[in-house]
Amino acid sequence: MNMLKKAPWSAPAISLCVLTLLAGCASVKVDVESERGPNVEVVADSKPTAPQLRWVQDEPAYLAKDLKEIQARGELRVLVHGLGSPSVPRLGSPRAVELSRVETLARVLGVRARLVAVGERSELLTSLLDGRGDIVASRLTITPDRERRVLMSRPIRFIEENVIVSKKRKKKPGSLQDLTESGITVRTSSSFHEMLSQEELVQTGALKIHPMSESIDTLDGLAAVGRGEIEATVCDSHALASYQTYRDDVAVAFPYRRDVPIGWAIRPGSNELVKAINTFISTQLVADHDVAHQGGDLKAIKNRGVLRVAMPNDSNAFYFHDGHPSGRQYELVNLLAQQMGVRLELIVPRAQEDLMEMVLARRVDLVAPWLSITPERAKRVRFSLPMMRVDEVLIQRESDTPIFDPADLNGREIHVRKGSSYREHIETLREKAPNMKVVEVAEGIETSELVAKVASGEVDLTIADYDILSIAMANGYKVRDSLLIGHHKSRAFALHPDAMELLATVDRFCLAHPLNQDPSLSSPAPTAGDSVSQIASARFPDWRRAIKRTPSSILKTAERVCAGTSLDPHLLVAQSAVGSGHKRKRVGWSGGRGLLQMRPHTARKLGFSEQALESLGSSLRIGRDYMLRILADLPSSIPKQDRILMALAGFRLGPEHLNDARSLAHDQGLPTDKWKGGVRKALRLLERPEFASRARYGFAPASDAVVYAERVLEAMEAIGK
Repeated sequence: MNMLKKAPWSAPAISLCVLTLLAGCASVKVDVESERGPNVEVVADSKPTAPQLRWVQDEPAYLAKDLKEIQARGELRVLVHGLGSPSVPRLGSPRAVELSRVETLARVLGVRARLVAVGERSELLTSLLDGRGDIVASRLTITPDRERRVLMSRPIRFIEENVIVSKKRKKKPGSLQDLTESGITVRTSSSFHEMLSQEELVQTGALKIHPMSESIDTLDGLAAVGRGEIEATVCDSHALASYQTYRDDVAVAFPYRRDVPIGWAIRPGSNELVKAINTFISTQLVADHDVAHQGGDLKAIKNRGVLRVAMPNDSNAFYFHDGHPSGRQYELVNLLAQQMGVRLELIVPRAQEDLMEMVLARRVDLVAPWLSITPERAKRVRFSLPMMRVDEVLIQRESDTPIFDPADLNGREIHVRKGSSYREHIETLREKAPNMKVVEVAEGIETSELVAKVASGEVDLTIADYDILSIAMANGYKVRDSLLIGHHKSRAFALHPDAMELLATVDRFCLAHPLNQDPSLSSPAPTAGDSVSQIASARFPDWRRAIKRTPSSILKTAERVCAGTSLDPHLLVAQSAVGSGHKRKRVGWSGGRGLLQMRPHTARKLGFSEQALESLGSSLRIGRDYMLRILADLPSSIPKQDRILMALAGFRLGPEHLNDARSLAHDQGLPTDKWKGGVRKALRLLERPEFASRARYGFAPASDAVVYAERVLEAMEAIGK
């Protein structure tokens, strides 16, 4: 069957800074009978909360007359663009600047900011005119067409727009005239398209504007230029600077427009609101975001409404899934921010040894409970009460003879970081193993990478916390634990020594959520003693058994759902068998739900309720729409089976990581249109810090996605026999 017809629509991925505001959302009751556009009842929260967020499809239309009515209502509804996930916030998130400005504006007006996320950028002004929000604060270029439709504020900044090409292009164009053969690619809804359309070369037909998919944001468009899939595009200087923090494969061919004004949009007739916003921009807009956020204790954090937290970008702490921040550490600090009534802002350090320096320099307020409490560290920073306790275990290859006696370490090499707690604790075994060799690796190498190197045979032995090991095993690494090195090692939040009021708040949080076993978290920490099969089955049920017992209702529903589309219904059935074993109520170890083990945030961004994931027909419709979207965004030149495997990996991980893998494959000289030896290999590289640091979306638990994709294809073939 032809599975590759382009989907007639696209879906958004919401930004990190916007998503962290979900910590402060009011609770929501949803009509379970409704699949799309659920009836939503907002229930007042008795606790102070951070700014709320709601999807635009859930926001009732309400045309506030002007500023006085907004102030009487007590909230300013701010439409923001949810399309396009952010980069990993290695230096702090750029969108945090925009959100801080909105929150400051709301405080000046004497109201509370409430965010309304719009999936397509092209729908922002339509949503404003429909009464779904009061202003649009999403980096809009001020153009004649927009000024005819809405009121625009005075500029909040000025940018430069540049024509961008691949660095590998032999001859760079110097003007639009030089692009007449190749053309230029931009989104039809963008201001770039509006301004280019007015060029004489375009109006005479000499220069062709190629439409970019509306589901591809500016940074992913730049990645396509870097891979050579797009000859040239236009982007602003801010987007280019953000892209160049993690990639260096594009270049400015020539400036297109200089001093381009960026502003906010307001609904026509809101003259007093425009006046107040313009006064705010002129007198109170603070551009130096970092200075505004440094220093202070609990009171300062409350005043600015932001809790800045440093944490690593890996499978145990924080990573993106389908554009949504995930990970146990992220969920914990998000819960803390919710209870404090502030917005969470994450910053990912360049290396783990930078974590304590960041809190001591007051670049952040907290370090997430990732660091183990050691005497040396306790001399420099203040630790909270233990947030969790884990065992340190020796890691060896699964096929090796188990090591249960420290004396068996004589003659073996144990690789650990010099500054880690593992390095301190391994010396306790020196008396029984005087001839063991401890190899101190670079501080930039993460523990998860050392575990992967043990599995591949590059490294003999290492030491890891048990929860890191469990994730590695669940992701398919052939390793095991043997010798217990440290029992019940404590991890805690790290704070500046002077932040005593914040420490008291964090300690109360730790007492209320002991040992990271809070039932509201999607993935409680596994404990020592869990077998490899227990951990693996948490990810993958017995799909072969499920295929043999496939209920006829699933097959018939899949055929009905896929009718009239290019998608083979057997693919959805195979995904159900591999993902959940055909169990509609299954909740996976990493937060996936239902037959296809999709996460609630994916369902919501596709316009479905979370409850729809546990409905037979609805869950298959969500999976169909998601697969069609991912397939549509992959080049049609990719061979059919390779394209299906890539789409399945994107389904499991999120298409953002798939795009990163294709860019990485291009960097490594691997084929970007092949699965084996190409994208498959590049996906696994995203688990290694040296490659993840060059990817827009950072670390990806890709081994799990590779296993998933290949098992689904195998299951699909079994169904067809």
